[in-house]
Amino acid sequence: MLALSACGGDGEGGSSSSSTTASPQPVEPSSSSSSSSSSSASSSSSGGASDAPDLPEAATKHTQDGAVAFAKYYWREGGRALDTGKTSRLRAMSGEECTVCFKIIDSVEADMEKGRTSDINPTEVANDVKVTSETDGKSESAVTLSVTDASYRMVDSSGKSHGRADAVSYDVIVYLDWEGSSWQVVDSFIIT
Repeated sequence: MLALSACGGDGEGGSSSSSTTASPQPVEPSSSSSSSSSSSASSSSSGGASDAPDLPEAATKHTQDGAVAFAKYYWREGGRALDTGKTSRLRAMSGEECTVCFKIIDSVEADMEKGRTSDINPTEVANDVKVTSETDGKSESAVTLSVTDASYRMVDSSGKSHGRADAVSYDVIVYLDWEGSSWQVVDSFIIT
């Protein structure tokens, strides 16, 4: 679902893997990803969350299992937003300081303003999940997910293609804080 844009910083444990942050970008025709990004802030979401699956009960708990359930739900919701153009749930789950979260939201909303969504929800999160106490001082909890995004096309309401993204597999670290009575995403970091 997400085109990968380069991000500076060190990977986990001095790993030589290249690290990037997730940001769905407008998909250019004949290109699998785009390096352009939408930096304008949007104060409105693209629709209600009534058609989104409910947050799993486990994701509402301030536990390690709750952090895992929330991180998985959040990442899957990114794929659903790309497919439907609806960002209200992503917005509600994103902490105010999560720059990456709002880049994703802004990009989905920019595509919606052009009348474009993905032709499928491409995001599949594997059950292979790791929780680490190593959060780089960013958050209370960090959950590493293994993700596969299927190949998809950006299409308008008539089904006309406006670009294609290739399939990609990656791990993503989702950094979470417990705020009041719920988890919030404060950052994410993709490892390719």
